[in-house]
Amino acid sequence: MKNYIVITTVLLAIFLFACSETPQQQQTTPSATMKKYIDAFDRRDLAAAKQTFSKGTMNMYQDLAQKRGKTAHEIIKAQFDTPLFGELRSQVETVNEKIEGDTAVVEIKSRGKENEKIPLVREDGEWKLAFDQYMQTVIKKMTEDMNKPPTNPANN
Repeated sequence: MKNYIVITTVLLAIFLFACSETPQQQQTTPSATMKKYIDAFDRRDLAAAKQTFSKGTMNMYQDLAQKRGKTAHEIIKAQFDTPLFGELRSQVETVNEKIEGDTAVVEIKSRGKENEKIPLVREDGEWKLAFDQYMQTVIKKMTEDMNKPPTNPANN
């Protein structure tokens, strides 16, 4: 009987170990994913940046590329080559993160701008940037702002 308990305990331990997350997945946080993206952006490493993108983000880039007769790689590269952006690391600071299940928001602070909230999703145990969701939020806010009645400067 004692041998059965030992064997069962060992098999249970092996099963639990095999089903657990890898150490890399346990250490990955939404903020770490954001920092990985910023580092990839600063190095102009498109392959590394794409690894931080959610499936929805890649679909967004592929749809945009198809509409423009380009590849997703070309669309992403064009953003990286925009002179408007310098080194992100010196311009952006991660100030907060909030995790709710398989979704998260990382709040970033940029010089001279209000903080931005970047959504992330957990896919296959890793946090991925959901720029597709971010763009939907930006478009919704712009539409709401455009539909507001104009303010009268004389009343301010």
